[in-house]
Amino acid sequence: MNLVRKIFLHGIIWVALIVFMMFIGNHGEGLTYRTVINFVYFGILNIAIFYINYLIILPKFLKNRRYWASAIAIVILIGAFGFIKLGVSYYFRDIVWMKDSKVPADVYLQKYYLSTLFISGFFVFISTTVKFMGDWFVNEKERRSLEKEILSAELSSLRSQINPHFLFNCLN
Repeated sequence: MNLVRKIFLHGIIWVALIVFMMFIGNHGEGLTYRTVINFVYFGILNIAIFYINYLIILPKFLKNRRYWASAIAIVILIGAFGFIKLGVSYYFRDIVWMKDSKVPADVYLQKYYLSTLFISGFFVFISTTVKFMGDWFVNEKERRSLEKEILSAELSSLRSQINPHFLFNCLN
């Protein structure tokens, strides 16, 4: 698939996913400023997590078989974006944070940070799955084409072996 089609497909999927999540997650409020903040800003951050893992971490470390370095980079990515999301939510705290007088602020922040870590981990998992599936399909396609080339080479080799023998028998 060429690069333009791939980028277009990814864009369509992301826009559809964000719009779908906005309609499901807004609890019938309609398109409000809170909905836009929650789904667009955090959607962009989740998309950034996806592509940092998909385009930078996985190709760089897994190509060289540096699995521990890859795992450490992924943990750092998830933790860093957890803090970034916490900062964005703090900036929009009147819109994003739920007002609950029963829960102390520090406990709420811990629970919120853990939920952002979980969501970031989910997007890392999705990007890793997409990367491995894409690589598997490419490798499978290459394997099939190599099998076809081997079969055609064997067939042409057999044909070249048969022709001189047939000619020798005809002359006798």
